[in-house]
Amino acid sequence: MSALNDFATWEPLLRLLRSAHAEKLAAPGGYVAGVIGRGSSTVPLKWRSPEPGRASLLSDYQAQHDAIRRVRAVVPDTGSGGVAFTVEIAPEGRAVLRLFDLGPAAGSGPGNAHPRVLVRVEGAVPEPWRRRPEPVPGVRSAPSVDPEALERTLRERIPGAIGATEEEIAAAEARLGVARAPVLALPRLRTLSASPGTLADPREVGRLSGLEFVALTPEDWRVLLDAGAVPQSLSAAAITVNGDRDPRRTIALANEILALWDRPLITETVVHGDLGPLPTIGPESTAGRGGEPQPPRPAGERQGLGRVLPGLPGTPEPGPETDE
Repeated sequence: MSALNDFATWEPLLRLLRSAHAEKLAAPGGYVAGVIGRGSSTVPLKWRSPEPGRASLLSDYQAQHDAIRRVRAVVPDTGSGGVAFTVEIAPEGRAVLRLFDLGPAAGSGPGNAHPRVLVRVEGAVPEPWRRRPEPVPGVRSAPSVDPEALERTLRERIPGAIGATEEEIAAAEARLGVARAPVLALPRLRTLSASPGTLADPREVGRLSGLEFVALTPEDWRVLLDAGAVPQSLSAAAITVNGDRDPRRTIALANEILALWDRPLITETVVHGDLGPLPTIGPESTAGRGGEPQPPRPAGERQGLGRVLPGLPGTPEPGPETDE
């Protein structure tokens, strides 16, 4: 068994996640998601604030750093987007950890576990797309910025607001004398990034013969896939995810696109373990019981896809770090 798929490797991190998200995990269907790569990670942990009048110290976050570093040490250095994960933890401690190897053809989005960039042709995605922009010294929010006040104001003035229906959008367009432009009006388009609801008909994207890159919402991708209209000219693509969406659904969608391109799929390994009951008093203990992983399989495999890939690549055993 590779160290990456060993429940013991993840156990300290899972205990911290359970302590930070106990209410969310206890809800029906509750889960926590993140991604850990060789150079960066996005893990929804709570970071303890220092006492008033004292600066933050490394020791304030030592447990979090150690738990993440324990996993990062065994993530394969293959140049992929890292390992995305979701975990479900029952109140009595049973844990189901799903590990998603993004592989060489997919990369995670900024700040979440969703696969964002899908590469059909090696080298098609430019470097600025794969990294964060260089920081600009002195940049800061205006003193008047107050997101909480804005949210409260909007909720007070627009109570129970829901998205507009297609009929309501069409009525508003007719009233204003505007309409969502068909993309066929741009036959020489090479790149396209469409926000939710901006395409009059997503299927028209498939008729743009010169399109090399497209970024669409999961809903628009679903229309393209169901219609068999994914452009054959694409060298790369992206899935634009907004809001709190289960990354497993996005991964399943990404695998459908990668399968069309005959590219390596995102694979899933399921690891079961037991953390024991959540302590009612005192911090989460680091002692627990391990588990065994199930064989890896293509993540989110749809009925009839018929693709079976080998499992996650082997990884070295953990280094000298110990779970003290």
